[in-house]
Amino acid sequence: MSINRRNLEIAGIIFGISSFVMLCGLWLSMKTMQENRIQWNDDAIEIQEVTVPYKQIHSVQLKHSLPDIELTDGTHQNGYLSGTGKCAGYGECTLELYEDCPYYIVIRADQTILINAQNEKDTKALYRKIIKKTGAD
Repeated sequence: MSINRRNLEIAGIIFGISSFVMLCGLWLSMKTMQENRIQWNDDAIEIQEVTVPYKQIHSVQLKHSLPDIELTDGTHQNGYLSGTGKCAGYGECTLELYEDCPYYIVIRADQTILINAQNEKDTKALYRKIIKKTGAD
């Protein structure tokens, strides 16, 4: 039985294209999920499945060094934490954090939420937007 070299080349090309398409789809779905993780309503902010009315937000702080975090429920994928965890200095928190960005925002309401963007510039812009929406400081 001889193996047809042409058939192997075609199979390799098909496998390569299929793998590329699947990876692009995975990347796009993760990017969309992360970009849509914050919803801005007229009277509340939604992070994950947590809705916090602006009037219930006590304070919003910008910090520049991520605390020690123990994820208790959620996902930890590709340097991205999403879920709930125990955070040094804060206790139990809702998390939406990129580990590569040390800057993060602490939102204190009935619960504590730690959130950031992929980099310092975008995290600071997110902080300004939250301050503008909430009037908190």
